Amino acid sequence: MSLFRNFFGGGQPDDDEDNGAEFVETLVERVETCSAPEDRRDALRALKGVAKQYRLAVGTMGMNAYIDVLETDRLNSETMTLVLDTLATVLSADDDSSESDELGERLAEMMIKRKGFIASVLAAVDQFDFGVRRFEIF
Repeated sequence: MSLFRNFFGGGQPDDDEDNGAEFVETLVERVETCSAPEDRRDALRALKGVAKQYRLAVGTMGMNAYIDVLETDRLNSETMTLVLDTLATVLSADDDSSESDELGERLAEMMIKRKGFIASVLAAVDQFDFGVRRFEIF
C-alpha cells in the first residue's frame, strides 16, 4: 500500500526530511544554549555539513543563532568562518540546476529583512582573518 501512496504522492511526508529537520533543530539548540566554545563550534560544523542537504531547515531555523554568533563571537575567527561558510552554502544554488534558485532567493530575502543581520556581517569586515573575509565577499 505504501508503494501506491509514494507513487501517487499522497500520504505522510518523507521520514528522512522530518528526521533531518529534527536533527537541524537539535544542532541549532546546541549552538544557542551551549556555553562552551568547543560545543558551539562542533554544532556549527555539523550544521555546515548538512547545509547542502537541508538548505531550508538550516537557513530558517538557525538564523537567530547565526546572528548571535556573528555579534558575540567576533574574536573567535573559527566560529565566524563556520557561520559565514554555512550561510554561503545555504544561499548558493545546487550545481545540478541551471534554473534560477528560488530557495536561495527566498532565504537571502529573509536574511536581509532580519534586523541586525547586515550590520553583523558588515561588522565582521574588521576581522583580519582570511577565512572570515573570504566568505564576506560572497
